[in-house]
Amino acid sequence: MKNLVSSICLFSFILFASAQKKSSYANLLNSTKEIVIADSLYATFSSLEKMPIDDEMTKVFNQKVDPLNNWPGFHYYLAGKITSNKNFDVLLIPAERKTNDTTKTHYVFIMTMTKEGKPIENGLAFHMVLFNDKPAGASRLDSWLFNQFKRKSRMVKMQKDGWISIENSECEIDISGKFKCHTIM
Repeated sequence: MKNLVSSICLFSFILFASAQKKSSYANLLNSTKEIVIADSLYATFSSLEKMPIDDEMTKVFNQKVDPLNNWPGFHYYLAGKITSNKNFDVLLIPAERKTNDTTKTHYVFIMTMTKEGKPIENGLAFHMVLFNDKPAGASRLDSWLFNQFKRKSRMVKMQKDGWISIENSECEIDISGKFKCHTIM
């Protein structure tokens, strides 16, 4: 009898925890706007409306972005969702990482999620290092998200004449929510 009661309690706890995760993801989706891409979307950290996310979703995102926790100090936000695909959702997730008082790095991630809120894959869409709130560093990543779940990116490098393109890539999100990427010339 004691084992039966323990089993019921454990099973109830597992169901409750699962319901909480689904509820947290549903609340996250309800708290942000749907992004409709007529042709393409170019998003930088500073151009997006950012909403801070709760600790539970921060852990979910961080496990996908930095699974070994090599880069502590990420602050994640939510800037929008695309829920029109029947197999997965797409979240636009700006992130900021401060390494000291004067240096921080801005990111924008495109993360695919199952309809239940489990991360499938993420792709980096924007990256820039800032020193005293001014662009610094030798390179920057820019991306455009297109309405057919395609992403085109270019890595640019700072030269004395300005930014020059050094690498271009193209990704497509397949029906399972995974990124299929290749370099283009």
